[in-house]
Amino acid sequence: MLRERFAKFGLTLHPEKTRTISFGRDERENARRQGRKANTFDFLGFTHYAGRSRQGTFLLGRKTSRKKFHRACQEMTAWLKKVRHVRRLSEIWRILAAQLRGHYNYYGVSGNSRMIANFG
Repeated sequence: MLRERFAKFGLTLHPEKTRTISFGRDERENARRQGRKANTFDFLGFTHYAGRSRQGTFLLGRKTSRKKFHRACQEMTAWLKKVRHVRRLSEIWRILAAQLRGHYNYYGVSGNSRMIANFG
């Protein structure tokens, strides 16, 4: 049904990126009973997982996708190597601060503090 609905608007679903998974309030418990890892999915640079709040209720957890985190670290390292002998240190710090601020503003969601700390 989703394919047909998207087709009305000239959109298609990527066959390798589209799948149906079990996910929701009871995913962690179902996975434990079935002897498997709980399902997660990546969307918009985040890995979404079924978590628990401090009160024990269901919580949709989000953390930076491993793939996106690795790519951001590689790009930052490459940029620093490229400019470290070309630009003045004060200019590098100003640009670096802006890049970090942009990363923190996008990935700085509740529950993602560990990945934010690892990046900065």
